Amino acid sequence: MSNREPKIIKLSIQTLTPVSIGGDKGEQLSPYSDYVFSRDGKMLHFLHLKKLEETVATQGIIDEYVHAIRSTMDNNRSEFDLEQFITSRLHQSIDDFTARYVPQQGLSPGQRVFITPIVKNAGAPYIPGSSIKGALRTAMLYDWLVNTERGEPYMNRAVEALGKVAQLREQWFMLKKNRADFRTIRQVEIEIKIHDRVIFDEDDLFGRLHDGPEARFLRVRDTVPLPKDAMEVQSLRRIRIVPGKGKSTIPQVVEAIPAGTALESDISVLPDFTKPELAYWNKADITELLTYLNAFSTACIENEITELSDALEAGNKLDFAGEIRRLLKFYEDLKEQCNQGELILRLGFGKTVNDNSLLLAALHGPDSNKAWHDMRAAFHKIRRKDDFYPITRLITPGGLPMGWVKVKME
Repeated sequence: MSNREPKIIKLSIQTLTPVSIGGDKGEQLSPYSDYVFSRDGKMLHFLHLKKLEETVATQGIIDEYVHAIRSTMDNNRSEFDLEQFITSRLHQSIDDFTARYVPQQGLSPGQRVFITPIVKNAGAPYIPGSSIKGALRTAMLYDWLVNTERGEPYMNRAVEALGKVAQLREQWFMLKKNRADFRTIRQVEIEIKIHDRVIFDEDDLFGRLHDGPEARFLRVRDTVPLPKDAMEVQSLRRIRIVPGKGKSTIPQVVEAIPAGTALESDISVLPDFTKPELAYWNKADITELLTYLNAFSTACIENEITELSDALEAGNKLDFAGEIRRLLKFYEDLKEQCNQGELILRLGFGKTVNDNSLLLAALHGPDSNKAWHDMRAAFHKIRRKDDFYPITRLITPGGLPMGWVKVKME
């Protein structure tokens, strides 16, 4: 283990679109206990639940309240109205129980939906260092695979394994369809796992956890918590870039850090690496690092531009043509920022599979079109050969994608 101090790189992060990184996956904010709309509908009153429950208990109507809340769990169309309960039954103002006021976009007053909260520290929103680190690791691995001589043979080997796994996936599907015996199916599953281990295994680059403290050499601190009111609620909807209206019109409603928010963090880079491929972290200057890390985001953005342009030029009647044009303009502007040397990353909720994996790396290997389809089959169990993948996008009420940030290193 090295006795030298780690290299510290300060990060300044600006959100370009709303960012939502969830905390407890089982936690949701309920319209029957946690929030009500403001009179003009532009804000939500997030309620102090403990204070509400204490008041209910003091007035001796706890059984009535519990029964009403339970009815909402059994019936999504429950008639229970929280605002009316507070004002008419408790004879108090909504403001008496308001913990904070939160701006909202996309919800209609009175609309009863559950809200997915973001991760917070004592009520203050922040971006976890693990989310930033994950995006950086993916970008670093992509650059190593696609743009370096040492990564090229590994890339070729991974593409071969992709083809094998795709074949095994198809074999597994047919065995299941034909109701083959358990042992035969299990044997194919074991073979899939064996070949999976050589496909873009990050341990080859970053080291394994049991290799020692320097194997996982990159450490990213959580951002400094924001003020408690530095968040909003976004009612997101899913659009298709192919013909068809989609299966569901139910919005996905999330808390988010607003666009234009500034955050601070830092990276600690250990000076001696288990793997030599990433020694440039100590040798390169900041400008070079930005270039290396931006390769992945640029590839994702260029892929979106291609997909959205092809969708509009395919000659099909699209229900969301206007939204697709707006997305296309956003990504063209984002690409221009990348071309000017800005480091752009995507974090949290709303990412496509391309933003969250190394699917696009397959396009740089031998027989790239086949490798791309093989990777879809190997990792995502996609058997169809659709030209567009994925065929939907999640957008804000303003028509923008979630999770894009600009990062500056100092």
